[in-house]
Amino acid sequence: MRRNAGFTLIEILVVIAIIAAILGGVSIMIRKASGVQQTLKATNRVNGLGAAIDMLHAPDNLGMYPPSRMDQLIGPGATGPVGKKLGTPPNDVNCGIESVYVAVRLKGVKADVSGFESDDSIANLDDDRATAMVPDMMSGDLFEYIDPWGNPLVYISSRDYKDPKKVERYVLGDKQEVKVAPAKRPNGEFVRPDSFQLFSMGPDGVPGTDDDIQYGSN
Repeated sequence: MRRNAGFTLIEILVVIAIIAAILGGVSIMIRKASGVQQTLKATNRVNGLGAAIDMLHAPDNLGMYPPSRMDQLIGPGATGPVGKKLGTPPNDVNCGIESVYVAVRLKGVKADVSGFESDDSIANLDDDRATAMVPDMMSGDLFEYIDPWGNPLVYISSRDYKDPKKVERYVLGDKQEVKVAPAKRPNGEFVRPDSFQLFSMGPDGVPGTDDDIQYGSN
């Protein structure tokens, strides 16, 4: 007896299952590629901003690494803390990276952060403002540099490594608050012990985990 032309229900189901498996594999590959791209973007941002901060230490520039708190920031040739003129932030959240944002805008400071000034690179996640403005700030908002996942980059001056309590609070893009701590090597030594730490909390938004992206950790 001749078999009728066409597909049986089982054959159709097998084809559908194969197509679903292929689409699922493609979806996973796309997500992985997107994750890799985001991580690379975060790494470039951390390295670029970290290099700019390193340059601030030169005597003909800021002459210091930015402190972890803006009220301790002293501009080139200034006789007192710039932070007191700007007004201390109304909270103790995201202090370190806000200090960096202000430091690179002080008169006389030379820091190329032009690649980190787009809308997806800065945000005011804790909604605080200075009472006065640095000349190059477009508003009194105390912005933070953020990573591709919408969370603030963390900045900690070496002077605060041993007692980071005043600079440990960070608000994420989803408004959840976390506490950060300076990174240590397996032998217990601090990463970059004589300067600063700058890092992204990575895709998971949790500080101190394996996906953190640290500047100059090698």
